[in-house]
Amino acid sequence: MFARALALATVMFAAAPVGAEVVAPPSAAAADFLTDAQLFFRIVSCGSTDPLPATVDAKIVDAHCAEMAKRYESVNAKYITPARAFFADK
Repeated sequence: MFARALALATVMFAAAPVGAEVVAPPSAAAADFLTDAQLFFRIVSCGSTDPLPATVDAKIVDAHCAEMAKRYESVNAKYITPARAFFADK
């Protein structure tokens, strides 16, 4: 399977015009993904306390964030705190 994908990628690369640039059509407006990124940051990494949209179940997000808080604490205790102590001595 990998060999087939590699062969296809090689053929496609070889068939591409040399020096060709991929440019968006001039009529295409730039997309703004800031709101999506902020929502992702809020829900997935529990990085803020911004209000959730009505379409998102707050109980599920709260349960997820409680689990993530335990994981963040574990990572901090195992890696971050010792690293800070190590670099503080340097």
